[in-house]
Amino acid sequence: MCGADLSLPRSNESVMPDTATVVSLPVARQPRNMRRVLDLSTAHLDRGDTLEFEEYLVTKGQSGSMPCLSGPYGWLVSVPDELESIHDDASPGLYAILAYAKEAGCDWVLFDRDGDIDDRFPVQWQD
Repeated sequence: MCGADLSLPRSNESVMPDTATVVSLPVARQPRNMRRVLDLSTAHLDRGDTLEFEEYLVTKGQSGSMPCLSGPYGWLVSVPDELESIHDDASPGLYAILAYAKEAGCDWVLFDRDGDIDDRFPVQWQD
């Protein structure tokens, strides 16, 4: 075991676990203040999807059906509670991604220019 001392401690020595010791902890439900995020490439986005995001941002949420945040390299999109609410506004690819994220228990999808391309979803553009 990588040179670890397996001898028993003397009675006056404290028992300290080796740093390589793996501790099994019970798996708890995810706390409400923690969120799961699906991280994908912006290559999965159709131009119409990005226009929908921009409409939401420009109107400060007054127009557009997909709540999101924007940055210089992509978008952080909220996974809706009801997918039907975005059915008419999302491309089939985005709809499939959001449906997958919802099924996986994700609250957000991060579309990042450096994110991975996932073969399960359509790619709208590449370099």
